[in-house]
Amino acid sequence: MTKTRAWSAGAAVVGVLLIVAAWFLLISPQRSEAASLRDEATQQSAANAQIKLKTQQLKAQFASLPARQAQLAEIKQQMPENPALPSLVRDLSKYADQAEVVLQSVAPSTPAPLTAAANTTTAGATSTTGIEQIQTTVVATGSYAELTLYLQKLQSKMRRAVLVDNVALVPATSDGAAKSDLQMTLLTHVFVLDSSKIAASVGAVGTTTPSTSNAS
Repeated sequence: MTKTRAWSAGAAVVGVLLIVAAWFLLISPQRSEAASLRDEATQQSAANAQIKLKTQQLKAQFASLPARQAQLAEIKQQMPENPALPSLVRDLSKYADQAEVVLQSVAPSTPAPLTAAANTTTAGATSTTGIEQIQTTVVATGSYAELTLYLQKLQSKMRRAVLVDNVALVPATSDGAAKSDLQMTLLTHVFVLDSSKIAASVGAVGTTTPSTSNAS
């Protein structure tokens, strides 16, 4: 082999070695970095999509906020945050006058918890719904048509939510009552909203983590 051919072969080997070295030292790391950047871009794109979706949900919720506030105001009117018994008696009297019946008595009981399991109270029960109920006995006298109208007004016109559990009719015996008049006794419930208990219940639900079991 001549010196020229030897130098040529050596140069070719060196060139190949330089290409291999460039691959491992420069090109391969850059390709790996590019792949890593693509993965990060994909993850960021997914995160951006989640943020966009959450933003859209928040915008929708914000748009419905006035309607929700109106609903809350209506609920608080139907279930005030205190017994508001004077207001309750005034409303019962107002609709009695409109129906032309004589309101003889209104007897509210002490507020008691309304449990989630049933709409009845038991000794030692605690409120699990944030709502308390006041059992109220209403006695009124009038004709059958007048008493029917009064009952309809209580169910449709009252600002307070009134649940009528029982209606009893007997002949009226009060002074001034006509022979055809009846005495109606209503067993009703009105309700009181305890916002603090409702907020506590919502917070407890929001912070509760469901338990998981590890499969063997």
